[in-house]
Order: sequence, then C-alpha cells, then structure tokens
Amino acid sequence: MYPIDKVVQDIWNKLRAFDVEAGTNYSKEFTGEKIKEILRNSLKKVGWDDESLTEENYRKALQVFGIIKRKRAKTLRFEIEAKNLKKLSTKDLKKTSLGIGSFRRGASVFFDEDSLSKSLEDDIAVLKELIEDETLPRMAIKEVRNKFNFKTSLNVVFTHSKPERKFVEKLIDNSDLIDAWIKSRDTSFYSIDYSWRKGEHPKQGKFNPDFL
Repeated sequence: MYPIDKVVQDIWNKLRAFDVEAGTNYSKEFTGEKIKEILRNSLKKVGWDDESLTEENYRKALQVFGIIKRKRAKTLRFEIEAKNLKKLSTKDLKKTSLGIGSFRRGASVFFDEDSLSKSLEDDIAVLKELIEDETLPRMAIKEVRNKFNFKTSLNVVFTHSKPERKFVEKLIDNSDLIDAWIKSRDTSFYSIDYSWRKGEHPKQGKFNPDFL
C-alpha cells in the first residue's frame, strides 16, 4: 500500500519536472492539496475510506495525470484567400422570370410606385396584369406603399415561398436599419467558394446566397 501523501508528492514531482522541461505550469495549477482532493474523491467513489492506495491504483494515478502532458491532436483546416476581387453591378444581374401559375402556389411579387413607372414597358404591362387579376390570392401581390422603404435596386422582387416572403416583409418593415439589399439569383451572379469533406477527400463548392 502507498500512503496518499507519497502518491501526491510523486505526482507533483512528475508535473514539476515536466514544467521545467517544457516551460508549462502544471505544478502550479495542480497543487498538492488539489491532487490530494482529486485522489480522495476518487477513493470515496469506490467506497475506500483508507488514505492509502494499492500499487495498481498508484500506477493508474500516475498514468492519469500523465495524460495532461500529451499534445493535442492537430487537424488541418483549409482557408480560402480572396484574390483579384471584382466589383459587381446589379446592372449585370440577369432577369428573373416566374410563371403566372406560381403566384397561385405561394409565390409573391413585391413592387412600388417606381416599378409601375420606370420599368420596361413589357414589365409594366405584365405587372399591371397581375395586379388586376382578381383570381390571385392576396399574398401574391405585395405593393410597397412608401417607395423609400423598398431599398432594393431591382424594379420588382419575386419570392417563391412563405419564408422568403416573410423575410422581404421584414426588410421593408425595418428599412431604417438597412442601407440597401437585393434578392440575388440562384446561379451566375454572386457566389461564395467553400470547402467540404466527402469521406477523406476535401471538395470545393460554390454557394449562392439568396439575399445580399
């Protein structure tokens, strides 16, 4: 049997020796009193009330405290560095088209007074047709009464589902907190490179954010 004080001293001596070699401070973090408290709690959990350890437990205690000296496993992380940045203009944003039937299945169109006066003639004609179509659900036609709350450079904005529609409504309701926004395309306008792992092999992909 090994007295607990001897076990504590042996553990602390090993930590101190490692501190001197590696420049760490384990011996300050794990004082003799703290080590003794840890050992006592461990003995109490197994119902041992004698302040002594068997040779097997003595070696296990040394082994357990030796784990903290191991270096943490390293993992590689790919970081993408941006080079040759390009400035994009919404003038280059291609038109988005949406079938009339989509407005009966949850799609919506947001517009303001400028949409009806400054858009291309074909766009104005289609927009007026949508507005006058009394068979469309209320959620399909969303007129922004105050054009200063519609802070997008697009003449109209299509949303395809309820979450998108609610999000645009929030952008309009909180326009005083926003400088500008656009609903981007799913492809071709603006994408963000990212990496992901398939099994053991890293892959590169492109993500197109819905809103900017």
